[in-house]
Amino acid sequence: MEQLGQLASHLFIFERRGKAEWDARFLGDAAKKLLGAPANEPTLSKLENCRLAARLRLLFGWVEETREAVSATFISPDQSGEILVAPLGGDGQKVEGVYGGIVARHP
Repeated sequence: MEQLGQLASHLFIFERRGKAEWDARFLGDAAKKLLGAPANEPTLSKLENCRLAARLRLLFGWVEETREAVSATFISPDQSGEILVAPLGGDGQKVEGVYGGIVARHP
């Protein structure tokens, strides 16, 4: 991650667990703060920022279904930004995880 410099702060990696959960395997400092990730065993369902967790769940589902990267812009009265999510998998057929980045644009 050192090679990514300041960009690493905005990155995340989540691994699929069962049908309904995603475990955070890596959260950069900015991503961790923005998502409100708990210190122990962060999962998508345990993120404090419920709006962003819902957006990520939807994007993760699209990536899982299409096996293609998805980019989204979100806008709300208190927070806006951009999210990129791409698939991870050993065989190129099944999405076992996702990686991406998130950047907030404060009004």
